[in-house]
Amino acid sequence: MILSFFLFVLIILCLTFIVIPKRLSLLEILSIWMLVWILSYTSSSIIIVNLQYITVSNNISLFWALVFKRLCLSPLVITWSFDLILKHSSNLMITFHLLLTVIVLIAIDFLFIWLGILHNHNWNVIYSFTEWSCCVLLTYTFWIWYRKQLMKGT
Repeated sequence: MILSFFLFVLIILCLTFIVIPKRLSLLEILSIWMLVWILSYTSSSIIIVNLQYITVSNNISLFWALVFKRLCLSPLVITWSFDLILKHSSNLMITFHLLLTVIVLIAIDFLFIWLGILHNHNWNVIYSFTEWSCCVLLTYTFWIWYRKQLMKGT
């Protein structure tokens, strides 16, 4: 039940992202998406498998919900945020968008804990804030560098 509801919401969000006009090029979207995959999957694997701060449910449908969250939902939220950042030139608004992105990703983590997809052992907000802020800031830094290179034509 949780998996079907999660996939329904994810499909609605993906279709909405596809339909709305974007300021990012397709190469930027794909590079942001792949970098977020690498960063979030690596950090989540370290936290879940090695440190065992959070464990995954043994139910296979709940496990698949977590996989789709890592592969689709987190990159979608970050990519959508970067697309919204292009509307603003103010550093204050860019910082606000980045902080709001981290807060949304933390809320998704705690929603997954509340739904029973993840089991909390020694997890707190600081760990989640550190994980997602590093992921978002590294991706943002890469994206700014990539965008400058793309504009130069190299």
